[in-house]
Amino acid sequence: MFGIGKKRETGILINPQAAENREEPGLSARRLEKASRAINPAIYIASAIDDIYSIAEDFQAQKLKYLLLSGGNGTFHHVVSRFKTVFRDQSLPHILLLKAGHINTIAESIGLRGNGVEIASRFAATLKSGTTPIVIRKNLIKIEDRYCVIFGCGIITTFMDLYYEMGEYTQNKAFEVLTKMVSSLKNANSSEARRYFSPFNAKITIDDKNWKRNNILGCLALTIPSVGLGFNPGSRTAEAVNRFQLIVSALKPLEFLTQIFRLYSGSRIDDKNHFDDLVSTLTIEARSPFRYTMDGEMYAAMYALRVRASQSGVYLIYV
Repeated sequence: MFGIGKKRETGILINPQAAENREEPGLSARRLEKASRAINPAIYIASAIDDIYSIAEDFQAQKLKYLLLSGGNGTFHHVVSRFKTVFRDQSLPHILLLKAGHINTIAESIGLRGNGVEIASRFAATLKSGTTPIVIRKNLIKIEDRYCVIFGCGIITTFMDLYYEMGEYTQNKAFEVLTKMVSSLKNANSSEARRYFSPFNAKITIDDKNWKRNNILGCLALTIPSVGLGFNPGSRTAEAVNRFQLIVSALKPLEFLTQIFRLYSGSRIDDKNHFDDLVSTLTIEARSPFRYTMDGEMYAAMYALRVRASQSGVYLIYV
């Protein structure tokens, strides 16, 4: 932690593994400290994920109001989950995302412009002028003691696995993966198509009601409109209060492909094998272990998983 101040309100937490920080996290820290010097922030570098607990305790002890995160979606997921554990029923500091990750969909969903230094500079100028920053409340999705704004399994995790296999995390590579998956359906019986689009057998319960489809292509739960690549399936997330938008598809792969532009634009797909609504809970009971993602981080479920809306959200700062 650098800097001393009697009336400090802000802390900057740097993920040294984030894309923009990986080569020189110390340099990132110095740049952000310089950009926000006017408000004398406390600066933390989380060398390990569990360091976040002690950082959260320090935030709580100092009563810091603003948390600036130098990372992307994954950093948000890990930090919010651990801050929630430490703060319990207390409100978290308001969060400003500095867009330093491979995937920055959450920051982009509220229209944050520029790089981390530019965002931190604007924030510092806002506080220095005596202006209260604009904040936007976002609902959270909860699984056990972890929180996120985007949950997915099935075709969603297949896409994420292929994307991570590329080794280069850019929008162009993400488009390449999407194109590869779509192209495989030229021959729906090919090994590639079966690998990418094979449904998994599961019992789906939505708000304690059984959804009478079992061969599930994919599940997507979200509290922000966009999942990246211009896809905005969460067109109804702004309507939700302590709920999330849930999309579950049991469409055949080729049927799904014909509807992909509706998913892209956030339009409803009207089909008995496709569910899209605002809900509070989702339970997945599969016949075998399956993988799922929370804000781009990958996990494994042993047969059953309960996904629910958190009763407390998070406030994101816009500058």
